[in-house]
Amino acid sequence: MANRQPASALRQLRTLFAEGTTTGLTDSQLLRRFAAKRAESSESAAAAEIAFASLVDRHGAMVWGVCRRVLRDNHEAEDAFQATFLVLVRRAGSVRVDESLGRWLYGVAHRVARRARFETERRANRPGLSAPDAPTDPAVDVERREIGDALNEEVDRLPLKYRCPIELCYLQGMTYDQAARQLDWPTATIKSRLARGRLRLRRSLVRRGLTPSVLATVAAESRAAVPPVIVKSTVRAAASLGVGVIPPTVTTLFEGVLKMMALEKIGLAAAGAVVALGLTAAGMTQLPPQRRVSSSQSPAIGTRPQDKPNRPVAMDSRWVKSLPNGATIEVVGVSTHPSGPRTWWHPNGTPLEQPPCDPSDAKISSGDLRGARSVVVRSGTSSAKPSSDESFVARSIVVRISGVPAGLEHMWSIHYGQQVSKGIAKRNGKAVPDLSESTVLFERERKSCTIYFQVHTSPWKTMRMFGKSESASGSISGPSFITSEAIATEKGTKWTITHNFPDDKPFRVVAIDQNDVEHPARNHSGLGVPSFQQLNMEFDLLPDQIKQFLVQTRGLEKIEIPNIMLDPAGPS
Repeated sequence: MANRQPASALRQLRTLFAEGTTTGLTDSQLLRRFAAKRAESSESAAAAEIAFASLVDRHGAMVWGVCRRVLRDNHEAEDAFQATFLVLVRRAGSVRVDESLGRWLYGVAHRVARRARFETERRANRPGLSAPDAPTDPAVDVERREIGDALNEEVDRLPLKYRCPIELCYLQGMTYDQAARQLDWPTATIKSRLARGRLRLRRSLVRRGLTPSVLATVAAESRAAVPPVIVKSTVRAAASLGVGVIPPTVTTLFEGVLKMMALEKIGLAAAGAVVALGLTAAGMTQLPPQRRVSSSQSPAIGTRPQDKPNRPVAMDSRWVKSLPNGATIEVVGVSTHPSGPRTWWHPNGTPLEQPPCDPSDAKISSGDLRGARSVVVRSGTSSAKPSSDESFVARSIVVRISGVPAGLEHMWSIHYGQQVSKGIAKRNGKAVPDLSESTVLFERERKSCTIYFQVHTSPWKTMRMFGKSESASGSISGPSFITSEAIATEKGTKWTITHNFPDDKPFRVVAIDQNDVEHPARNHSGLGVPSFQQLNMEFDLLPDQIKQFLVQTRGLEKIEIPNIMLDPAGPS
């Protein structure tokens, strides 16, 4: 035993010399080091353990606070804490982060803690099980539990963009800057969302007969430091995952949450009987009117097979794709435009027995046809420029979008076509929230198209700041920018920027007024040359009202679904 500690210290020292310190590494760099090194030699495994310990050190207080708030029991919070980081171990190779894991870990911790609370309540309701030790004053304990339950419910009802700063700043006592680093948000965003979230929470607490001061009371209980022994045991469990040294309660927790995340990712029902029943009930309330049955009737035998023909292809992984954040898109069907009862087909060309939605009322204009011609010319896929309107056909395409995390913007688009219209699809005259329909013009000779789906995963972040005079900025390894002078117009200000920012990343420019308020461009046009694009932007402010221009980008996850057939292929 006496020789083990020096040997361990020597191994740690060799690791530091070989791999370097983790100070200054971003979360994504630490996660990559952990995933890459954990399966190699003992020194590499030590490097992986050090990287993981750094992640636990950075985010442990936040995860611990979430678990304590939701569970209000230290022993259960310890299990949830370990389970949260073990989920990270299992998902280390697939988690995508920009700089900070904070938001992802917050979501996992919240999910793990809620699952643990559900399991605790379920066990407590079983007959024959003894209740936990009673406190000295049962009335005080009941009152504290009711207040805690009410606060948890109202905090959990807040949108994610408000719940995160409330959790970190109010309940865990972090400063604005600390919360901003944890969530990878600008400090100004933390302040504004905290103020709005606090106002919402105060109103909801007052409606329940509680004073806002209960928030401070519960916050004081949530701000305990993570016990060092829990940190050590978590890092040790991560290093030995699969060896069998993890407590069964922790294993049940993190494996259950992993299964739930996997099922959500592929668009199936969540694990667990209550969750499954809840999803089934929610789905039944959203069934189209023709499938509903009155309360005085039993379901007709012939109604169930009627909705089966449209489902088999939905399970085909070619037409259902999910992003790491859980957002899923499914290509439901394609039709000629205007559509009819028998005009729809699956994305592989085989017929759809039932139309997924009502016919679109989109009208094709001459501007749409001009846009379609320009799409063909830009894509360079046609041997000759289309000579007439008969060279194009209109198609209606319907997709189903689900699982988009609250507060995140998303969009889908179609490549190789000119979009005429896009919106929520209707069935029997009523909107179906998860169905989206687009009417698109394609060149008649085109046989298939590709759908792109993207979700913005973080707020806009400023890359460059420019004044109102001509300027240039750039580097060999990064993007370059050339800007014009801000020119006054009758309606505001015109400003031009030329850049080589990657096409696959979100990009925008905002004008900042004298009160530091952002003003997006009213409209913009542009032209491109190889590697560079020039944008002409117009703002509603006059030049003397503008302090500066900001070039911004934000995190993005995207996927594509190719080879969607634009003509029916007949029966399969």
